[in-house]
Amino acid sequence: MGFFGPNVEKMKAKRDVEGLIKAFEHKDWRVRWDAAEALGEVGDARAVETLIQAIKVACPVGNKFLDDNRVQVLEPIGGLGLGQGVVVFGRVALPALCRIGEPAVEPLIQALKDEDKRVRLGAARVLGDIGDGRAIEPLTKSLKDRNKDVREAAKEALEHLEAQKS
Repeated sequence: MGFFGPNVEKMKAKRDVEGLIKAFEHKDWRVRWDAAEALGEVGDARAVETLIQAIKVACPVGNKFLDDNRVQVLEPIGGLGLGQGVVVFGRVALPALCRIGEPAVEPLIQALKDEDKRVRLGAARVLGDIGDGRAIEPLTKSLKDRNKDVREAAKEALEHLEAQKS
């Protein structure tokens, strides 16, 4: 994409996390999408907060865990600078956080307390997929979340964590 915006591939090859984070703020949604994917592939903990914030744009609903075959794309959300017909970033931010793995666990545990239910929902799903035992107690507390979808995601995440122990 270097012709129309930042060269995300070049930044990814150089593992330029700061450049990729900056590209994630680009006005072109395609650059932001590519930057989010690249941040997940680079796997650097510095990208975690940026990717968590991307969940606020939208969070997939209905999928239990975050493999490429099951992540669903929501309808476009207006007023977010994405334009009509554009898929949302939950599809790329959540799997990117999963790929980062262990360095994302503590920030995701904190995200379970976020005011935005989409962030809490996404955090629960990613924590279940990462499978780190540190998430058990915070996810258990999320079973009492005020939002039904967050409670369900926490339940499914805990079931997934339990299944991983077996």
